[in-house]
Amino acid sequence: MTKIAYYLLALFFAGTSITQSFANDAVVELCFECHTTDNNNPDPIIPKLIGQDKAYMLKEMNSFKTGKRADTTMIDIALSLTDDKLLVEIIDFFSSQPVMVGTPSNDPLVKIGKELYFDRHCDFCHGKHGKLGTTFISGAPIIGGQNSDYLFKALLELREGKRPTDPFGLMQRSLLQLSSDQIEAITRYLATQ
Repeated sequence: MTKIAYYLLALFFAGTSITQSFANDAVVELCFECHTTDNNNPDPIIPKLIGQDKAYMLKEMNSFKTGKRADTTMIDIALSLTDDKLLVEIIDFFSSQPVMVGTPSNDPLVKIGKELYFDRHCDFCHGKHGKLGTTFISGAPIIGGQNSDYLFKALLELREGKRPTDPFGLMQRSLLQLSSDQIEAITRYLATQ
């Protein structure tokens, strides 16, 4: 049984305390406390990770470790995860779960966002409704069902060059052609998927 499996069993039987100890238990607890094992964190600025693409998560964690992505909390957590095997176990857990699901909404921006998503060919890299599948570029994140507030913040960072994890600069070039209102509409649509 893996360390993550022991951890999840401990959570099940002992509430939020960990009964099985290992080197990085506090860090693992932080992962599940913020990102949760069911994508049910009420903070809309924290990204959902359940069902996220494994290669994408590993790339992003390495970006935090190297300081390529600037988020103080995540950099500290990534640097605390010195056991690469444990990091892979955490990522394996999140990626092995069913893909995140959005919340239906009657927001009029959803329809506008859907049109923009397909007109701007976002589906080439992120798949139909942001759920990947057969896409143009591997390693793109699943964005359908993601928290709208988080996704909006992430897209603005990409547009402004503050999140240099897009190896080909495709996202920045695409986002520079969109207004903040258009980007928000796309995120509202994706949050429903």
